[in-house]
Amino acid sequence: MLFRSDLRRTRIDGDRVTTTTWHGGTQHDEVETTPAGHHALRDGVGRLLVGDYRGNQRWTPDGWRPLTLPPQESWLFAWRPIPGVAGVFRRSRGAPDAVAHIVGDALVPLPGTIDAAPWDGDVALLTATGVERWSPAEDRRTPVPFAIPASPTVIARDGCGRLWVGGDSVVLEPDQVVTFPGIAGRTWTSAVGLEDGVALTDGYVIAELRRECSP
Repeated sequence: MLFRSDLRRTRIDGDRVTTTTWHGGTQHDEVETTPAGHHALRDGVGRLLVGDYRGNQRWTPDGWRPLTLPPQESWLFAWRPIPGVAGVFRRSRGAPDAVAHIVGDALVPLPGTIDAAPWDGDVALLTATGVERWSPAEDRRTPVPFAIPASPTVIARDGCGRLWVGGDSVVLEPDQVVTFPGIAGRTWTSAVGLEDGVALTDGYVIAELRRECSP
């Protein structure tokens, strides 16, 4: 079975997991021996999780540990990692409390969350009422002044350090509404930060929005 995340592919075959990445057009394979499973996932810093109908496990410095998922989603393939952040995931289909993090041996949802993006060692959390800066180490959530669009669905951070929030429109930090032809009425399901903007998709089309970085 194959699972793709950006330029990474993970193939799981019994107790062998092969992770293939591409850098500059060159393919790199990493093979690991794991507990048998039917699906595999890596978090934002490359830590491996595997599982099937019998349960899920994650790799730690102390070896393999069991992992309990929230009752709404019992399969790892329903989640995607937050890039650059250890142990934080978002439901791939979106849902209330869509962002979760590993606490002990369980994946625990963060109440009221819609999406998340890395933010200088912390995490930017998107909620229905605004943006919060969350410190996983301290489990502290701090509201951030940010004029979000109606019906927000995705958040991303670009290479300039700016936050982008997509909903009925797209808002760029600090309070600039970015309007581009052809995006009205779309329900964005995923956002990825670019060097000078953001790539949005609704599962059918992809829109790239770019703005020059401020000097």
